Amino acid sequence: MKHRTYRLFKIFSLLILMLSLNSVLQAQEYTDSQTIRYGLVEDFTPFTFVNEKGEADGFYIELFTEIISEFGYVPEFTAAPFNDLYPMILNNEIDMFSTILRLENRETLFHWPDEPTVTGWGQFFIKAGDSLDDIYDLQHNAVAVVRDEAQGQAFRDYIARLGIIVDIVEFESFEEMTNAVLKGDAIGGVAHNTYLLRESRVKPTGIIFSPLSGYTTCSATNFRMIPLIDQFSARLQELKQDPDSYYWRMYRAWFETDEYIPAVLPDWFTYAAVAAALLVFILLLFSWVLQGRVNAATRELKNLNDSLEEKVARRTRDLEKAAEKLADSEKASITMRLVSGIAHEVNTPIGIAVTATSHIEEEIKKIEASYKDEKLSMEQFETFLSEAGEVLSMTSSNLKRAADLISDFRNVSSDQIYKEKRDIELDAYIRTIIKSIQPQFKKTKHKIHLALTQRKIETYPDVLIHVILNLIMNSLTHGFSDREEGHIYISPFVKDGLVRIVHSDSGCGIPQESLTRIFEPFYTSNRNGGNTGLGLSIVYNLINDVLKGTIQVESRPGVYTKFVVEFKI
Repeated sequence: MKHRTYRLFKIFSLLILMLSLNSVLQAQEYTDSQTIRYGLVEDFTPFTFVNEKGEADGFYIELFTEIISEFGYVPEFTAAPFNDLYPMILNNEIDMFSTILRLENRETLFHWPDEPTVTGWGQFFIKAGDSLDDIYDLQHNAVAVVRDEAQGQAFRDYIARLGIIVDIVEFESFEEMTNAVLKGDAIGGVAHNTYLLRESRVKPTGIIFSPLSGYTTCSATNFRMIPLIDQFSARLQELKQDPDSYYWRMYRAWFETDEYIPAVLPDWFTYAAVAAALLVFILLLFSWVLQGRVNAATRELKNLNDSLEEKVARRTRDLEKAAEKLADSEKASITMRLVSGIAHEVNTPIGIAVTATSHIEEEIKKIEASYKDEKLSMEQFETFLSEAGEVLSMTSSNLKRAADLISDFRNVSSDQIYKEKRDIELDAYIRTIIKSIQPQFKKTKHKIHLALTQRKIETYPDVLIHVILNLIMNSLTHGFSDREEGHIYISPFVKDGLVRIVHSDSGCGIPQESLTRIFEPFYTSNRNGGNTGLGLSIVYNLINDVLKGTIQVESRPGVYTKFVVEFKI
């Protein structure tokens, strides 16, 4: 009996102990749940930084603290470089992060609320006092970025689309990146535009890219924080809509310079103010009288405007008809120039062939007469054979040139060829094209630089070969005609069903007066070198007629030439 009583006492004591522990744990869990671990970049002034007292400070810190205090929460700040904070929030070692830019590769990693904390764009900056006239001045220079920071990656994609090659230098923090620019270790750096608002040591340039939104968020697996993030977002939206809210008060304090400066007003200022008030009254009276006249004039103008609209519509119809006639006339003119050009080009080799053939016919008659009169000598016969060989070789080469001209002329009308469409790996295909033309570069110092994208597309491969080869040969023949060393940059880009291929070279460039004519048939600046002027014309028609795309060109004489090809897939 005593033994049973002792056992019951032990069980009862154990139950009491478990209940007490459970109460303590619940209390501890509740206490912990009121603390939000918040990660902040320690040098992202004026948004988040550590001030001189070692405290978390900045616009985001004030705003975040104020909002969560309304919900009964207390912040616990962790200051570190972005590269350290990023894995911490993914592993739920911190609950929230000040701003994460919403990118495609992050879509499933974080919980994205409705309201962004900040919107902005990427911007290239340089040291205060320096100058940067053109984005192409970045070519082959060092550019500073923060490691794994979104704007740095966006900048890489941006310059790749433009065909610009730079040396990317990565740093662990914004402060290190800025110091590198100030020391001259890089021509400039990349940051969110808001970073440059208070950084007086550097200045922003006109190179702007990648508009993005940043969100206060948590990882997609932090289920405790997800409801609070949505609550935070809803409150942020309310504050933004209220012009008198503490959101805008904090915003003005951090981003505007409307500080009050006390001053003592002189006596004359009072008299001037009275005179100004009297003048305003007179102006208001005059405005009231004038308003009546304006209303009358407005009614008259409205009636006149109705009449003018009818006249403009009628004149527009007449102009459209005239434009159609002009377009037909221009097409006829282009056709005549095309026919005249091919006739002129083919006339020379055909004329040479006809003359050579006539000459050999006369020589054959002389040989035949000597043979019949039994006066044909061995020397005369050997001379004839030698001359006949030269004439036949000349005739053959000129007939081949004429045939090639006619073939190129036929290719100008591209709707009869290149009809096979299939899937290709874009990067591998371009590498194959470059490899096939590499022998042309072996005896030169010219180089081809590629910035390729691993994407599969459906297109006309034969057209792609023709376009890229023609652009490369155009750079080699024309761009580098007076240069020992030249560089060609080829950068394809695929996004949202659009293929964009940028081909640029560091050649002699194209004069402004030639830019509008380079796609015309038979237009060439190197006719003496054997060029027919049909290469770029064929490229233009292939892109327009087969790929249903566009090709644009821009150039700065002595600096570069750039072709941009775009077509949908």
